Formats: sequence, structure tokens, C-alpha cells
Amino acid sequence: MTHEDNTHPVLDQALRFGRGLRDPLFLALVALGAVAFALPRPHAGITVGALLFKAAVEETVFRLGVQDTLAHVLPAGKHLPLSSANVAAAVLFAALHLIAHPPLWAALTFAPSIAFGLTWDRHRSLPLCILLHFIYNILYFHRPFSVPT
Repeated sequence: MTHEDNTHPVLDQALRFGRGLRDPLFLALVALGAVAFALPRPHAGITVGALLFKAAVEETVFRLGVQDTLAHVLPAGKHLPLSSANVAAAVLFAALHLIAHPPLWAALTFAPSIAFGLTWDRHRSLPLCILLHFIYNILYFHRPFSVPT
């Protein structure tokens, strides 16, 4: 029995979140968010609050709902560091973005979804997934600083 088996669920999640924040892979995934600067600036004026809300809703649906459900249905084999459930959830995530985005932009959501799913598989921390998603949204939609051209 591990130490975490005896902890309160809220404390367990806080511990998972804290470990995730120190994980070099998570920090590398955060740094990869800088790829947003290579993309054209979006025309959508989305508030920071709306971006946080969207990240929370999407991560709750895709990690707790879709990815967890698929993990019970799909083979447990791993592909590189990625679970089958993560890849399938990322395909669905990108496909659902076709509702509001042109095909190329929807397809470009596949890679971030893989990052969110990898974070979920590694840490089982919904707040950590929401944080990563929110950081990617901020870097893409609000570009807090400019890169010289």
C-alpha cells in the first residue's frame, strides 16, 4: 500500500499537482507552448476567463470522460510514451474542433491534446491538465509578450 492510498482525495490531488509541476516532462510540455508564436495571430477576442473556462470544461470532458473511458475499452498497450486512449481522445478532440475551426486549425489541436493526455496518463491530475491547456490558450490567444520579427 502506498502513502497515497491513505490520503484524503483532495490532498492526493494536491500532491499529484505538486509533483507534476516539478516534472521535467511537464515543464518541457509547457515550454512547447511557445510554438504558438509561430502560428498566425488569431482574430478571436476571447477573454482570459473564457479561456480558463474552456480549458476546464474540455479537460474535464476529455480526460475524465473520454480518455478514462477509452482506457477501459482499448488495449492497454502503449505506443511510445502514449496510451491508445490518449491517441484516440486526441483524434476525437481534433475532430470536434472542426465544428468551430477550419480543417487545418482543427487538425493542429491534435498535438496539444496529446500533451494534455500525456499529462493525464502520467499524473492523473485534472488541475494540472487544465493548467497546461490554459497556458497553451494564453500563449496562442493572448501572446503575453512579442517575439521580434
